[in-house]
Amino acid sequence: MKSQSAMEYLMTYGWAILVIAVVLGVLFQLGVFNNANFAPRAQPGSCEVQQLGGGSSTTHQLAGMCQGELPKYVLSIPSNQAFNNNVLTSLNLNGITSLTITVWFNPQSTQPQPGGPDGGEGSPVGSTTWCPDGISIEYTITHQIAVETTMNPLDGAAPCNDHLIQTGTESPNQWYFAAAVYNGIGTALYVNGQYVTSTYPAASTNGVWYGGPFVIGNFGCTPCGNHPFNGTVSNVQLYNTSLSAAEVLALYQEGIGGAPVRPQNIVAWWPLNGNTNDYGGGNYNGQNNGEGYSGSWTNGYSSP
Repeated sequence: MKSQSAMEYLMTYGWAILVIAVVLGVLFQLGVFNNANFAPRAQPGSCEVQQLGGGSSTTHQLAGMCQGELPKYVLSIPSNQAFNNNVLTSLNLNGITSLTITVWFNPQSTQPQPGGPDGGEGSPVGSTTWCPDGISIEYTITHQIAVETTMNPLDGAAPCNDHLIQTGTESPNQWYFAAAVYNGIGTALYVNGQYVTSTYPAASTNGVWYGGPFVIGNFGCTPCGNHPFNGTVSNVQLYNTSLSAAEVLALYQEGIGGAPVRPQNIVAWWPLNGNTNDYGGGNYNGQNNGEGYSGSWTNGYSSP
């Protein structure tokens, strides 16, 4: 009798329980229960690097809400922005002998199709001239995170010395933290705070880094067109020094809303939290060319 009652119960409520389980699974998949959806959000410009004094006595310090609060918005770059400059900044890095570029980005499943020698890289950040000297962080059409460093080689027989380093396959529709660290000799790639690999390009012969401004969401390539990124981008930081492995890890552990770990060496900081302003104290503001901002960006993100 008891077994019959149990069977009747399962027959009566089993389908309802199954439907509830499926709905909960879908909601989890969509990120509805992601803790980031309920965390406090920072307003645009809530944290900045202030430069105090002047000349050799200039000091840099963080001011405002700078405890890693999640941003209210992130930059959203639509796929139809192909072959347009996205956020064109007013920063030119000529004269910097070592640097670090960091960025949070969430690539969509489709990136620009192959159209040149490099074929299909979408670049969250990069220089606007590929040759003779440039650097970019990329997400390739084969779903790899890469750093491309191009230097004018000492050997004049070749116009450019192109070095690409990359990860294995990295799934789209997830947030990643990538860092490119150039120490004057070689470039190292870090992903989610972990060292991946390095490359050692030939030294530049012309003594400059870039022939044009720094771009967010694209990588200008003189012989092969552009490499526009398709996805969302946040918290771009650029330093005039090579951060240590410990500093890169610390910056990743701060999360997507993390402030600069070395304010004294920050050249520019674009949180991209609702605008393209530079909050690093240098006023290297970006020019928006049709991108938007998304407040529903937490899917694919989990706090480190």
